[in-house]
Amino acid sequence: MIMKRVNQFVKAYVNEGLEKLEDPVIMVKQYMRDMQEAIHKSVEQIKKQEALSLTLKSNLDLTDEQIHRRDQQAKIAVENDNDLLAKKIISNKNEAIAQKIRYKELLQRNEEQLKVKKVELDQLQQKYNRLKDRKLELVMRLEAIKSVQKLEKQTVSNGSLMKTTVESEFDKWEDLVNDLEGKWGKSADPEKELQVDEKVEEELTRLKEELKKAN
Repeated sequence: MIMKRVNQFVKAYVNEGLEKLEDPVIMVKQYMRDMQEAIHKSVEQIKKQEALSLTLKSNLDLTDEQIHRRDQQAKIAVENDNDLLAKKIISNKNEAIAQKIRYKELLQRNEEQLKVKKVELDQLQQKYNRLKDRKLELVMRLEAIKSVQKLEKQTVSNGSLMKTTVESEFDKWEDLVNDLEGKWGKSADPEKELQVDEKVEEELTRLKEELKKAN
């Protein structure tokens, strides 16, 4: 059993030229090739046995004719008082009868084997057809799985790229804002700017009043 499995692996490797010997599709293909070979051998054997049946039937017909001729010849020999010749003819007829029996036995045995072979061939062909359908289903299912796996890889890859790109853009903007803040100060505070304006106004008013008093 182990050697048979190893041989199947080697045959699959040679026929497919692939490294994944355990690939289910490859193994199914190899099994189907083996079945095709078995079907071909069965068909050839059936043809030979059918030809043998035809030969045996033809031999039976010829033997029947021979037996009939020997009967006629034996009668003629007896009518001519030729007992010696009649005995030879009867002996030859008996040999033909024995040969006929052998032909009939061979034909019967061959016909029985033919029936068995035809049943086996029919079962092989049905099994092969079922395997063809299952192989197609298996290929489709594996292709679907491969498509899903490919899509998942693309999604993960694209997601990682998007994440990297987005984070990189945010990093750039953050660096830019940091640079601007370092150069120009923090972002303007409206309340603080309002307080500065009020002090300026107060100082300006004070200066104006001092000028008036001096004049």
